[in-house]
Amino acid sequence: MQILVTRQGQQVGPFTIEQLRAELAAGNVGAQDLAWWEGAPAWVAVSAVPGISAGGPTAVGDGSGLAVWSLILGILSVLGCLFFAGIPAVICGHMALGRKERAGVKTGKGLAITGLVTGYFGTIMMPVIVAVLASIALPVFGAAQQQAKAAQSMNNARQIAIGLVAYANDHEDAFPETLSELEPDYLANARLLTDPLAPASGNNDYRYIRPAKDAPAATVVLTSRGRTKRGQRVVGHKDGSVALEKSSD
Repeated sequence: MQILVTRQGQQVGPFTIEQLRAELAAGNVGAQDLAWWEGAPAWVAVSAVPGISAGGPTAVGDGSGLAVWSLILGILSVLGCLFFAGIPAVICGHMALGRKERAGVKTGKGLAITGLVTGYFGTIMMPVIVAVLASIALPVFGAAQQQAKAAQSMNNARQIAIGLVAYANDHEDAFPETLSELEPDYLANARLLTDPLAPASGNNDYRYIRPAKDAPAATVVLTSRGRTKRGQRVVGHKDGSVALEKSSD
């Protein structure tokens, strides 16, 4: 069967069914263009040609699928569900409009235009959304880091305090002159003497105050050099207890 096609006032063809499908797929012929073949009662839309609608390629060249994808991606980009969906939405929208123009199809352009608008909006808003999320996440991340350092400092100080008590029990209640005397019998790892709350520069070991034998159990013998953002230091007492306490110095 040889098929003639009228496109934008000009007659093209004739085509076989396979050739017409290829022309549709390439966008050289539109689904709404008029077609006639020998035996046809009148000129009809190309999409109504027997074998074309059944073959399924009529929508390939008119951009309808791209228009739908443009709309979906554009909505996702605006809702923030998918930050980088805006750019694909814009690309799909432009491609859909171009194919519909070449195919002479007027229906479905609204989907592509809506996808373009939402895609552009989502692309413009993406840096703003990222900045807002960063402004929320960074303080939370910083607070979590601070809490982790305080917990580690407390753990270090607790092990040092236990080592001091054990040392005093073995030396007639006398505490060591320096913390280094705890190694290796009373302190398994020298890194425990490093205070995670201390600043990066300078001496970052814990402060040690050697107590007298008859000093009260609550006497402070150990303090962290660093402090939390709330101004608290890790404090160890003669009886081996450790706590976070407000420090004014």
